Amino acid sequence: MIKMKQKKFKKNSYLEKYERDFILFGLFAFIILSVVSFVFLMPKIYGFYDNIYSKNESSQTGKKYVEKRNITSEVNYKSGIESFDKKNYSAALLYFEKALESEPNDLNYLTELAITNYRLKNYNDAIRNYTRIIALDKNNSSAYNSIGNIYWILKDYDQAEYYFKKAIEINPILISSYNNYALMLEERGEKDRALEILNQGIEENSDNSELKITQRIIEGKK
Repeated sequence: MIKMKQKKFKKNSYLEKYERDFILFGLFAFIILSVVSFVFLMPKIYGFYDNIYSKNESSQTGKKYVEKRNITSEVNYKSGIESFDKKNYSAALLYFEKALESEPNDLNYLTELAITNYRLKNYNDAIRNYTRIIALDKNNSSAYNSIGNIYWILKDYDQAEYYFKKAIEINPILISSYNNYALMLEERGEKDRALEILNQGIEENSDNSELKITQRIIEGKK
């Protein structure tokens, strides 16, 4: 049996070089793309995490600021109350104003500031404070009544009457409004109208002893 000699095929050197160059080119391209991706993408990734961190940090800072602000306002408010109780109204005024710097719409702070201005006879400021309260709470009958009292002191009877009427309209059982309104009318020489207001208040209020006392006083002057 004749054995046939197998022919060995030699690889073409050109093809070998081509394959080698292709592999090297692919490797080089991969490295370049990796570097480019790293350069362009990493800042964005870090920026993304920086933004998250910044937002969280900002949020935490905001919370701390709010807590600090509220605490500061409350401390000033309490100091104002203490000064007011000691009849140191000038100091109380400053404390209440400080409290309102951070909490301008706080009705408690505004009310105490208005009362303090009233005690200091800063009547125009007190009216402004109470007007601000009404702007925030249109059904605040006490604020209307207080403005009525101030106008009564200032002898502006028409304005006083308007605010007393508003206070009664909002809160028909507010005894002080009937009482003040009647005394203002009596001072103006309108005793019959004053008694009418007192009768109206007595009918509306079961606890009307104060109104009955005022009624007897005015009747005694007739």
